[in-house]
Amino acid sequence: MRYVLTIIVVLLAFPAWAQQGAVCKGKQSFTLGDGTSGCLLDIRATSITKTLTRDDGQSRSNSRNAALIEVAMFGRFNSQWRVSTPRMKEVCNIFRQTATASFPGKPPKSIVVRMLWPDVPNPERNAFVRLRSKVANQAAFMNGSCRSIKYFR
Repeated sequence: MRYVLTIIVVLLAFPAWAQQGAVCKGKQSFTLGDGTSGCLLDIRATSITKTLTRDDGQSRSNSRNAALIEVAMFGRFNSQWRVSTPRMKEVCNIFRQTATASFPGKPPKSIVVRMLWPDVPNPERNAFVRLRSKVANQAAFMNGSCRSIKYFR
């Protein structure tokens, strides 16, 4: 009977052991199709500003509201876009309804996904946005239906 009780306690403790690091304590966790896992750090409102500068010095900019989904990722890091694009789309699809529900009134037209890799130091030649960060950071934005991904440059 003691062995059965021990096995039950161990099996109930597995989800707590599956949490990756101190960053994810008490946060909603998820696992992607390629085996990487992570947790939701924050969902908040942000804005994306696009600026078009012509050769004659004139510029035009437009700004739109967006939802920012910030997650901590654990597993095999890869800085190539062909690997990160499906991951970002999958994260976006997981948290899209939560992100749009947090906006009062009209839902945002764009969703920004920011993947932080706490266990990976920031590489010197990062193919993504260059930020002063100690950890690897990948960010991109897409439309409200999590399609047509565009990376920040």
